[in-house]
Amino acid sequence: MAVHLVEEDIRPNGVGGSGGARVLATNIYIPVGEGWKLFGHHASLPMVKRDRSPNHLQMH
Repeated sequence: MAVHLVEEDIRPNGVGGSGGARVLATNIYIPVGEGWKLFGHHASLPMVKRDRSPNHLQMH
């Protein structure tokens, strides 16, 4: 079994711009034959917005 915790960027029709959503997801895979099969998936919106500014770690 393999578990992946990922951040997904969901956009309408796969294009950039506004209207998208960022979700946190858990994907669970099980080995099947020579490959892997998605066994479980759960996604939810994050509790807080992620600060991507260059100074977000700076303390004053």
